[in-house]
Amino acid sequence: TYFSSAGTDYLDVPPISTPSANWDLGNNSFTLDFWIRFGTVGAGNPLYALGGGGPTGWFVTYTGSAWYFMNYPSGATNYLVINRPATVVANTWYHIAFVRSGNTWYIFQNGTQLGATVTDRATILPPEGNLRVGYGNANTWMDEVRISKGIARWTSNFTPPTAPYTAEEDYTFVWNGNPDPNPLDGQTVNPAAVSYASGGIKSGEVT
Repeated sequence: TYFSSAGTDYLDVPPISTPSANWDLGNNSFTLDFWIRFGTVGAGNPLYALGGGGPTGWFVTYTGSAWYFMNYPSGATNYLVINRPATVVANTWYHIAFVRSGNTWYIFQNGTQLGATVTDRATILPPEGNLRVGYGNANTWMDEVRISKGIARWTSNFTPPTAPYTAEEDYTFVWNGNPDPNPLDGQTVNPAAVSYASGGIKSGEVT
C-alpha cells in the first residue's frame, strides 16, 4: 500500500484493550517484520514505519542512515534504543526484520544481519494508543506487515519470504497491504472484519 503523505496516510488499528495485550511485547521474544519501498530517501527524515501513539509506546523507524527500534516509557529518560546503520535506495523493496530472542536483539535487512547482536534485558512497554502502520511515512510503500509475539523467527541470515502471509501462520497481527495502490488517509481496521482468535488480530479490512 502506498502512503503518500506523513501523518495523514496510515493504517490505524484500535487496541482490544487499553493498553492492548497484543502490542505488549514485555520480556517476550518477538519478531516485527515487513516489506518497505521508499519513493524518496531523505537523511534526517524519520519514517515511522510501525508502532503506537501515546506517552508510552514503541516504534520502528528508518532515519535516512539507520534502522531503529525504540521504546519510550512515560516520563522516563532511559529510552531503549536498538539501532544499526543501513543503506537503502529509492524505489527498491526491502524486507526488514527486528527480532528479539530472549535478551538478544537482531536487525535484518533483506535477510542479512546488520552489525552485531545486542544484549538487553529491557521490558518493552505497550503503546497506549492505537497501533499505526505507515504513520510518518511520505511517498512510501509497505506490505506484509507482521507482529509475531513470542516468536524469534530468525537469529541468523535467511532468505526473506516472498509469499503473502497466511492465516495458518503464528502471529499476533498481520496486514497484507490491501487496498493498493490507493492511500489509506488514516483509515482504521473495521472491527466487524477482524478475527481476534488465538490472542491476536489475524486479518482485517480497512474502512
